[in-house]
Amino acid sequence: MVEDPARYERRDFHPRILAWAALGLVLLCVLASVFIFFFEKRLDRFFGYHGKATWTSSPEQQVPEPRLQVNSAQELQAMRAQEETVLQSYGWVDREHGVTRIPIEKAMQLLVQRGLPVRPSTPTPKP
Repeated sequence: MVEDPARYERRDFHPRILAWAALGLVLLCVLASVFIFFFEKRLDRFFGYHGKATWTSSPEQQVPEPRLQVNSAQELQAMRAQEETVLQSYGWVDREHGVTRIPIEKAMQLLVQRGLPVRPSTPTPKP
């Protein structure tokens, strides 16, 4: 019996097939990259970009609403201070219809003094 110097099963592994498969995979990647490059160039031409600045990169144009908050903590604090001022002050809600607002503490005192309106109870008919 002749001793084979290779220490792997020759029937299952073919180095030439593996090399061709690797080369094919590399070629496929290169061809896909070239295709994508030209496809994107074609899309740019189709949509008419031609390297012009868009609204996202133009400094003189503002971003449409809704905009992101720059300093949300400061804006929240300012909003709560404004709401607190409204809750603690007198003012008109609708002057034409005579609707006003009063401080919330005063409103709670008036509610305790006057009570909540109650519907008159109606007798339930017996079947």
